[in-house]
Order: sequence, then C-alpha cells, then structure tokens
Amino acid sequence: MNLLIDLTSDSLSSLEFVNPIKRIVESVKEEAEIIHCTKLEDEGSKQKINSASRIILCGTALKDNKFQEDYEKFNWIKDYKKPILGICAGMQVIGLVYGAKLIAMKEIGMTQILVKDTIFQDTMFSAYELHNSSITLPEGFTEIAYNDKGMQAIKKDKIYAIQFHPEVRNRKLIENFLKL
Repeated sequence: MNLLIDLTSDSLSSLEFVNPIKRIVESVKEEAEIIHCTKLEDEGSKQKINSASRIILCGTALKDNKFQEDYEKFNWIKDYKKPILGICAGMQVIGLVYGAKLIAMKEIGMTQILVKDTIFQDTMFSAYELHNSSITLPEGFTEIAYNDKGMQAIKKDKIYAIQFHPEVRNRKLIENFLKL
C-alpha cells in the first residue's frame, strides 16, 4: 500500500494537490491511502506509516504553509527505510527534518528542469512550479535536478524530494517512483 500524506490545510486544496496523486497511483494498479498530516501522531496512522510500502508527501497551495510549523512530527522520516517522495511542500518538510533552511524562491508556471538521476526519464523536461520557498541542501543529500533559479530535486538513499508538481505534467516520475 502507498501512503499519501496530505499537507494541505483545506479540503479544496486536497482535491487539487492530493487526489491527482492518488489517481496516478491507482491508474497503475497500485493501492493508495490518504492520511492528513494532523493525524500523524494517531496510533492508526503510525501503523499505516509502518506498513506502507512507499510514502508520498503531497504538495500544497502557494500560500498554504501551516505544515512548516509542525515539521518535527515528521522526524520518523529519518528511521523509515522504504521509499519516500516529497513533492513541493513535501520536499520542504523533508529538508526541515534533515536540518535544511527555508529560502525564498518564488516560481509559478512552467519551467525547464535539468536532471542528474535516472528516476527522471529525460535529461531535461518541463515541469509545473507553484511555490514561494525552497530549501538549502540538507546534509547527506545530493542535488539531482535543477533549473536556472536553483535546486529542484534531491536524493538520499530511498528518499526523493522534488520542488515541482509532477501530477500536472510529469506523471511518469510518480510511476517511476512506484517501481522503487
């Protein structure tokens, strides 16, 4: 089972940023379950985290930054041994857990991404960006994609984090992650 963690603070944003990921996961005949980040410390959620085969931390709307206040409840990421993908806000959560700093980096719309890792099918592609912030490179991580504004993807062991929204035009990246 693939566990999708909803970082949004309202249900409309969940429909826009979480449900498309769920549809992509299910379209390749994989099971997906969603839990909201406010429920992470519930016993049932902890069991789902431990039993999940993969976890995706989904993105949020442009000004939805509530997740930044409670990133400590994601410290379990450091002990999780299965694949994790952080999308946009999910990348920021992963970075904060590993000691990165938030930095201003506003990007809205399509941008060209240059890549250095095989999880991406191409060496360059267009991706949809929607964020006000990014992170500094956390210790132990490697930059695996970038654009003219800065870092767009990082990796450490089985943890991948991307600043853009693959659910918009890059579903293949999510499909590749599901093969890990």
